[in-house]
Amino acid sequence: MASAASFRDKVLARAQVQAAGVPAHPGAALNGPLDLLDFVAAHGLPVFVKPRTSSGSVFGRQIADPAALTAFLESGFAPRVPYAEYVSDLCVETFHPGRLYHVDGIAVGAQVAWSWPSQYLTPGLEIGAFAQTQVVGSFMLSRQDPLFGPLQTYARAVCAALNLPSGHTFHAEIFVHEDGSLSLCEIACRTGGGRINDTLHRAGGPNLNEWQCRLQAGMVDEAAAQAHLQALEPAQLCGWLLFPPQEGVCLRVPDFTELPGVQAAQLNIAPGEAGWARGFSGDAAGHVVMGAPDGPALARAMGAALARVQEGLVFGPAEAVLPPC
Repeated sequence: MASAASFRDKVLARAQVQAAGVPAHPGAALNGPLDLLDFVAAHGLPVFVKPRTSSGSVFGRQIADPAALTAFLESGFAPRVPYAEYVSDLCVETFHPGRLYHVDGIAVGAQVAWSWPSQYLTPGLEIGAFAQTQVVGSFMLSRQDPLFGPLQTYARAVCAALNLPSGHTFHAEIFVHEDGSLSLCEIACRTGGGRINDTLHRAGGPNLNEWQCRLQAGMVDEAAAQAHLQALEPAQLCGWLLFPPQEGVCLRVPDFTELPGVQAAQLNIAPGEAGWARGFSGDAAGHVVMGAPDGPALARAMGAALARVQEGLVFGPAEAVLPPC
């Protein structure tokens, strides 16, 4: 269907959103190196290049200066399959270093029945951090946050412009500029990755994957589903952290058993086991979900969990395995 093509193609999605009068910053398809040079000539550096039909957190790259531009022109358009004929799957957009938010929800009938905005811990599209030691995560906004309403309204306008089908979830990533204006980063017709679904559900929101399955299988009446979802109000706010895997041997892992606010925690590695290089934003050595009654309390809980990860997750040579922290 037409909506599937729009959600799968970032260039097409941007064009439809702009045609509907919803603000979105400049972007273009890259069919070859000259298209990138033309875009830089029109908009300057930095820019951000990413696949137009797959995950930006895997292949996305910031081009910040002429040297980086030259390097990308030399190798960035090479075929992903060696010796294959090149077929471009790239697009480019202006780069935004400011705050990045996401809104997640589900449609019932012709409208979004439930959604909630959250803020990423990492600023802008700092994709380079995903491959290093940066902790990835986000936290739910309170209804009192001044951006709560604008983000909800903007995300629903994007979903309407792209005709989000009934019974489908969405994950919209939205930039907030210094002047407070909003602009679409990208949107997917699926549930958000990381621990987003678990976080929203533990806060008291819907399990988006469960509701998507029930609606698409015809197990629930649309009117009843819409009434139920619209009445759901989280009892608390939650946030999540993914611990970065690292190369070397795991020497120590964090201990969350005594930490207030922990809703869930899982370790994917143990002391003495070999680590690995992070391959994408959702690649993790473990996770923790924190909860609190309001925004300030959640910020404190998230800060405490982050400190526990930074102090307690240690990789290095195999000579000595350290006690838990």
